[in-house]
Amino acid sequence: IGDSYTQGYTSEGMIVGYNLWYVQVCRKAHLKYTAASYGGVGFVKESDGRTFSTLLDDGKGKDAKYVVIAGGYNDMAYSYDTIKNKVYETVKKAQRLYPDAKILVGMTGDATSDRSRFKNVIQAYKDGTKEAGGFYITNSEYALKENKNYFASDGYHPNVKGHHAIGETIGGY
Repeated sequence: IGDSYTQGYTSEGMIVGYNLWYVQVCRKAHLKYTAASYGGVGFVKESDGRTFSTLLDDGKGKDAKYVVIAGGYNDMAYSYDTIKNKVYETVKKAQRLYPDAKILVGMTGDATSDRSRFKNVIQAYKDGTKEAGGFYITNSEYALKENKNYFASDGYHPNVKGHHAIGETIGGY
C-alpha cells in the first residue's frame, strides 16, 4: 500500500516492473504481491476519496503473509496526534482484513532538502504502528538519505536508484 513512490511516479516518467521497490523486495523473498497505490495519499491525506485505509480494500479476500504500508511525504502537513490516530486505525483495519498477515509500516517520504520537517511524521508512524500492534520498519525513514542521486529531477520522487535503496531497506527488514 502506498503513494506515488509505490506507484512509480517520477517527473521523468513512470518506473515500472522490476525497478519498483516492492517488486524487488518480493522477488528477493520469493513472494507474490498485490499492490495498491495512489499518488498524493497517505494515512491522513486524502486524494479522490482514497487514503491508505481505503487502498487496503483492494486486496480484500487475498491470503496475505505481509501487508506493507509505505509513505510519509503526503502526511507532513498534519499534526502528530492526527497522523498517529490514522496510522493506528489503518493498522487495526489491516489486521482485521488480513488476520494472518504481519502488518508493517515504513516512512519512506523524503526530499533532497529540509529533512527536519519529517520528524513529526516519523514519530507518529512509529507510535501509531506500535500502539496498534503492527511493526515499524526500522530505519525506513533513512532509505533515501537525502541523496540527490536517488531522486528524479523534481527532488521529491525516487528514481530507479532510489527505488533500489527503498527496496534494500524494506527488504532487509
